[in-house]
Amino acid sequence: MVVLSEEAKAALEKMQAKRDDAVIRLKARQVCDCGKVGFDLGFDSAASTDDVAEKVGSLTLVYTPESAAYLDGVEVTYHDELIGKSFTFYNPNLKNGGGCGREFN
Repeated sequence: MVVLSEEAKAALEKMQAKRDDAVIRLKARQVCDCGKVGFDLGFDSAASTDDVAEKVGSLTLVYTPESAAYLDGVEVTYHDELIGKSFTFYNPNLKNGGGCGREFN
């Protein structure tokens, strides 16, 4: 189960209200052998038939079964600061933090 902070929920609801897209797509995967996991989110017009769908308030989050293991327990927060706005992902279940510098795109 994905946990959205109140700030993340509000930001996603505001963004979704300006779009025709129906779902929020989350992606997660191991990006290198060191154990580093990359996360991403975006909007999609619909879920695929094999997607996992999760309701969080008025939002529908979807992700592939492959992403599910990395997203279980992930906490998504949103920061609106002078240097920019961003979502951050934290999964307390992951033991390896990596450090090789490779990023998930």
